Amino acid sequence: MLQLKNIKKDYVTADLTVQALKGVDLRFRKNEFVSILGPSGCGKTTLLNIIGGLDHYTSGDLVICGKSTKDYKDGDWDGYRNHRIGFVFQSYNLIPHQTVLGNVELALTIAGVSKAERRKRAEEALKRVGLEQELNKHPNQLSGGQMQRVAIARALVNNPEILLADEPTGALDTVTSVQIMDLIREIAGERLVIMVTHNPELAEEYSNRIVRLQDGLVIADSNPYNGEGTEVWDTAPEALGGTDEAPMSALNENEPVTEESVTPLTKEEIKAAKKAEKLRKRKEKKERDSSSMSFRTSLGLSARNLAMKKGRTMMTSIAGSIGIISVCLVLALSNGFNNFILKTEEDMLSYYPIEITETTLDLSSIMTNMTSPPEMPDLSELDNKIYVNSFLTNLAGGMQVSNDLSDEYITHLESLDKEYYTAIKYGYGEAVSRNLFTSVDISEDPTKEEFSYMSLEEIKDFYEKEIRELDQSQSTGYAQLAGYVDFLGKVIGKMPGTADFNDERYGQYVLSQYEIIGDGHFPTNSHEAVLVIGGNNDATDLTLAQLGYISKMDFVDLFDKTGEVEEQGYMSIPFEQVYNKEYYLCSNDLVYQQGTGSYVYDYHGNFGESMPDAATGERIPLKITAILRLKEGLTYGCLSAGLNYTEALVEEYIAMNMNSDMVKSISEFIFM
Repeated sequence: MLQLKNIKKDYVTADLTVQALKGVDLRFRKNEFVSILGPSGCGKTTLLNIIGGLDHYTSGDLVICGKSTKDYKDGDWDGYRNHRIGFVFQSYNLIPHQTVLGNVELALTIAGVSKAERRKRAEEALKRVGLEQELNKHPNQLSGGQMQRVAIARALVNNPEILLADEPTGALDTVTSVQIMDLIREIAGERLVIMVTHNPELAEEYSNRIVRLQDGLVIADSNPYNGEGTEVWDTAPEALGGTDEAPMSALNENEPVTEESVTPLTKEEIKAAKKAEKLRKRKEKKERDSSSMSFRTSLGLSARNLAMKKGRTMMTSIAGSIGIISVCLVLALSNGFNNFILKTEEDMLSYYPIEITETTLDLSSIMTNMTSPPEMPDLSELDNKIYVNSFLTNLAGGMQVSNDLSDEYITHLESLDKEYYTAIKYGYGEAVSRNLFTSVDISEDPTKEEFSYMSLEEIKDFYEKEIRELDQSQSTGYAQLAGYVDFLGKVIGKMPGTADFNDERYGQYVLSQYEIIGDGHFPTNSHEAVLVIGGNNDATDLTLAQLGYISKMDFVDLFDKTGEVEEQGYMSIPFEQVYNKEYYLCSNDLVYQQGTGSYVYDYHGNFGESMPDAATGERIPLKITAILRLKEGLTYGCLSAGLNYTEALVEEYIAMNMNSDMVKSISEFIFM
């Protein structure tokens, strides 16, 4: 039935190895009552745990019905413990919230037995141990002897081949111990019972075999089994044509196993043996597969446990909920604060991006030069002279810092991982406002329109002049306002990330911060631009006037004769008027005229009511195709209010002017 071959068990700690078993050799019959005796620490419980599959041996072999367990996997051990082994512990190990019937049913539940079959077999097992009247009681309502009987019933309900008992009477009184031992002896007539005990009197009275252990070794065996009779398992039964159900049918049961005693098998016997072997393997596989609890069953057991302990469950739930909510609040606050910081950083970097220029002013050096004493002659060497302190020279020399923007550095920027930046915008110092023209209504008669094409630079100066003239005619103090026109006069800008229309990231940065309102579309070529307005669909009068949307009369009418803003409602401009407005970016040859030895900007020479004809490549038409507004929740954006064009337009504008007469003249002057 069961064979232990040189079983050794070592427990290894950091610097110590304890040998619990030092080589145990034992064989057990299918039906016998074996008591294992020995002092504390001799390895009794370790041996019992190894036999029951609760612990694994270090070396040796445990042979079960002729099959070695050296190659057993976890599933094999689960099936072995659940279907072939029954445990009876000294401390009972009953589940408090389960009834007596539920405790006994649990082993069948894990084995996958149906509900009706579980109840039937559990009731029979409890009836056998004399507890048929206590089915619905809980363990805390039973005596010690009754709880041990429940433990025995639980061990027997699966009809195991081996019953293991660890000090089954250790916590019981004498009378109850006798009752339990009588029950175990009765069970030993049907199966193998192995009991660990410290009581030699009980072992002598009830068991038919006593094995004594000392220091991890078997020192005595009162009834050793040497393999006589039909239970010889040294040779695997399948090798001789037998199976677990019909071992070695070809052998003479009364003779020892020899080559002469083996009779030849017929084809039918071999076929039957193979079929029996398949059935045995299928049974073992079924046992392994059924040694796990289904999700539904485990859920039901958990729910029953929670229901039995409502107070504790409620307190645990409340405490757990408070903990979970607290953690969630902390994480939410932390995440929200981090997102707020990140959003603020992104907003500020959008409006104040990192700039790398060829030359810049070092303000810290300026302050240092202003506060540091200059280098002057020693007081002992001073003469009747006033020495000039080179303050301006030192200031100018220390305030300017130069960067080497070489081709290698530009290549380094362009090769950066795109995860480290959103967009790189190159600045070439282009003066687009002097070359960008549009029409403006300059009529002084409110009933007539008189359009003139002027550059944005000219329009700004035109309205600044109008403010000054208004001040002179009405003495209203508007002259002070005229200075703000130039301060607030930046109405055009360049959109980052718009140099390449084929780039998958084209326009993504801008559209991540701005939304298109109306029926417009984001620029798809260099001849299209956008108009950026405020969160309330508003734009300043200076911005709209310099872009040519407000006539001269409307601009003057914004102020009354007393110098206060006229209260006549809101002035508005339809989207259609924005989309229909035309702009022209002209080349230097159309804007600058050759003067005495140099080229001068045709400052006051506007083109009149219509743009003059120009050769191909001397003028770029430009139209606004989208009106953008900062998305809700954002404070700053990457674009300035007013007209914003693409980086591709700037590259086209620079290429257009590279061959202009003015550039050629300057190049000849520089390199002559």
